[in-house]
Amino acid sequence: MRDIKKYLYRAIIQSLNTDQINHIGNLIDKNFDVGRLSGFGNISSIPKTTAAETVIRYFNQSRDLIRYYELMLQFHGRFLYDSYIHVKNRHEFIKLLFSKGWIFDSDIMMFLQDPFLVEDINFLESIKNIDLRNQFDFSEIMARISRVAKKLRDIDIEWHISMRMYGLTKEVDSLMTGLLELLLAKQNLTELTFNIFFCLRELAVNAGKAGYKTLYEKYMHRHNVETGESDYEETLRMFRDEIYENRDLRLIELARQEDLYFDLYFNSNKHSISVWTQNYTPITKVEKIRLLQRLSISTFNEEDSFISLDDKHAEGAGMGIIMVMNILRSLYPGKEPLKVVFYPDSTKIGFVLFRTDMKENISLL
Repeated sequence: MRDIKKYLYRAIIQSLNTDQINHIGNLIDKNFDVGRLSGFGNISSIPKTTAAETVIRYFNQSRDLIRYYELMLQFHGRFLYDSYIHVKNRHEFIKLLFSKGWIFDSDIMMFLQDPFLVEDINFLESIKNIDLRNQFDFSEIMARISRVAKKLRDIDIEWHISMRMYGLTKEVDSLMTGLLELLLAKQNLTELTFNIFFCLRELAVNAGKAGYKTLYEKYMHRHNVETGESDYEETLRMFRDEIYENRDLRLIELARQEDLYFDLYFNSNKHSISVWTQNYTPITKVEKIRLLQRLSISTFNEEDSFISLDDKHAEGAGMGIIMVMNILRSLYPGKEPLKVVFYPDSTKIGFVLFRTDMKENISLL
């Protein structure tokens, strides 16, 4: 709705004068009067920016806004109130409305709504925030995602989906795969699903481990952990042993008890896709610098005392990050695609891939 208002406002001020703006509005609703609604009255010259704002404010239903634009198109090329109407950037706005299920028929000069496309768009909106902390019907939503991905393959729909969880399971893996196929359906990029799934899963594993290590120190470490480096190394060693012996089963249960979750995000638009993870636990300076080194980001002075950190500080995922970097570099040549941001109480890491780069370099994988 917001983007429709933005495009319509721009189209109005680029294409109409104030009298034309008022005339078209009055055709939709006889009570519409720019002078009265704007407070300018009938004796003042009303700026067309004010008139356009009045239209957007008064017609607050999408059908009325689209009807207004529909009338603009019908008046295109006609002389009305001292000038010809020429609607600018028509194809751009028509394409936007198409992505929202409104199809323009140039023969009858009307927008007709496709209820089936609207249903799919509403489905994407309904799964915008997926919370996996409670019971969740995986089979139904995965089947629906598969159907929607095929139908929306050639449509420029921008969408955003997030997943919140305590840990990874086979069902979560399948859901991530389905969302990635939906993400990559445009431009027939689904053959990249496995490679990007590997990247996302490695980032998700690391996001989960950041929280698990905090919980391990709090509940399962048998010694009092101080701030010294030797204690940090000992904590990591014992943490790795816990993962090796019990996988992450006991740690996921602790995360559930503490409600310590992490999020995965998927974004899609016509130019690019973006995927990232975010956990909600502080990490140490040692961990930050080590991660930056893995990403080949030089933000610290070479004389920094932590610069020569070795694998004794690894939590077992360093090799995975290197493989992630190699996969993403093949899709995003000449650049460093993996980005990280440290917030006071959380860490966000992910990547943006441009569809043209992916299409051009898909043969390199």
